[in-house]
Amino acid sequence: MRARARPHTQARIAAQESNGDYPVADESHRTCIEAVLTRHVYEAVQEETRMGASLLRLHFHDCFVHGCDASILLDEENGEKFSPGNKDSVRGYELVDIMKESITSQCRVQISCADILALAARAGVQAVSPPHRMPIWNVTIGRYDSKYSYANLTGALPGTDEPMDKLMQKFADQSITDVKEFIALIGGGHTIGLNHCGFAKRRLYGNDTTNLYSDPEYITFLEHMCPETQSVQHDAEVSIALDNKTMNIFDNGFFASLHKGRVGIKSDQLLGDPNNPSEIRAAVELFTDNEDAFLEAFSAGMETMGNNGILGSDEGEIRAECRHPNGNYR
Repeated sequence: MRARARPHTQARIAAQESNGDYPVADESHRTCIEAVLTRHVYEAVQEETRMGASLLRLHFHDCFVHGCDASILLDEENGEKFSPGNKDSVRGYELVDIMKESITSQCRVQISCADILALAARAGVQAVSPPHRMPIWNVTIGRYDSKYSYANLTGALPGTDEPMDKLMQKFADQSITDVKEFIALIGGGHTIGLNHCGFAKRRLYGNDTTNLYSDPEYITFLEHMCPETQSVQHDAEVSIALDNKTMNIFDNGFFASLHKGRVGIKSDQLLGDPNNPSEIRAAVELFTDNEDAFLEAFSAGMETMGNNGILGSDEGEIRAECRHPNGNYR
């Protein structure tokens, strides 16, 4: 992977040819947008490392529901943002507001909230990556924002308790059909960030076969951190690293933890099932031993996902404020 010395020299934003009426028309606009956004992301990550993972998750959860259209940002009662799959696990909304305002005022151009999410996810990942081991992928601009929120479609989000075949189908529904990209996105999404006891307890205190190929000492650790009688409120207050090897660094450490049976979420540990299809087992083994292969597949998967379900000007808009549509469309 190529090194990048300064944040604003990362992979360039590319104009999306299919949306020729998009207002970001020249290189100076794109350069300004990237510089302003990246500065805000790096400052936020410096203050709280977890924000890198939060921005990645925010983009991920947006794209899986009706495409990459910023519908997750809408402050709509009973909307996506407040659905069970997002309410207590997705964050970073305030930072998006700040970036939107800064870009509008400093670059004197409107950019969609959907494009901000895509750019911020890349910047967030790169902010917690070693400079010489940084995933690089192209982010096109030209997405339009949805006028609506789609809480009824949040079932498209991958669940932590779902079997492997169902997870693969949900990724395929987002045009991610390459097994390596699928595995890399799961591992990349969970090589940084935190988990809470509510997710861990689902596998600890039931008939969960993933415990059979987990490190017994790690299971004991989870049981100590997340006792069965612990309250739901306390569950939400206890944080557990998704990757206990290098939780604050974007690398292939997740796969090393997986190999040792030391990941907390059921769907993650399913990747280590010795009965998985050979292509899954081969990808996991490859990424455990070869970080370059992981970074390449992750970057390809992010580009695939980020270009899925993009709206044009005939279906969407460029919101003035990311939390609200420009008009009353109900």
